[in-house]
Amino acid sequence: MSLKLSKTNTVEYDYLSSYAIENWSDKSWNAGDYVLHGATVYHCEQTHTPPSPEPGTDAAYWVVEENVNFAIASVTVDKTGGTKTSANVHLYLIAEGTVDIGSYEGILITPITDHAGITWEVSPNGTDSWDSSLYPANMDCSSEDAIIDVYFRAVANNAFDTPVETKNYAARFRIEAEEHPPAI
Repeated sequence: MSLKLSKTNTVEYDYLSSYAIENWSDKSWNAGDYVLHGATVYHCEQTHTPPSPEPGTDAAYWVVEENVNFAIASVTVDKTGGTKTSANVHLYLIAEGTVDIGSYEGILITPITDHAGITWEVSPNGTDSWDSSLYPANMDCSSEDAIIDVYFRAVANNAFDTPVETKNYAARFRIEAEEHPPAI
């Protein structure tokens, strides 16, 4: 499917990576895991159990992953109750036309929650209509790439016993749609 999220809306799109990522904690990690520590993504080179070396301190276990591109939101919590919301992050849904695909219909964008205490919301305009999923308009990419604005934000549980910390969180998205061939 040539329907992807990008950080830019110009050709040579800056597409997001699509694999799972977790925030670092002192737990068991498997070779191949991707970990967000601060604003840097690390790739786990060797399976290990606690005490786990902190990313950036042991190259035998952790290597900075250069070829990743995640949508990241920063949340500040003070554990006084309610919820805290990150700043809005602006992305673009890109539909690249091909000889086999001329349009997309029934599009659904759903953020995937990988972090306890964090939920994600999406909006078509970044000001209202925030929801757990987004159904943008159909996209015709038969003559040129079609682009739709998408905004997302993190919503953190701010209770006194929340597992959420003040830091960056990486979002992943599931995109579903019906592909249609170009009109003849």
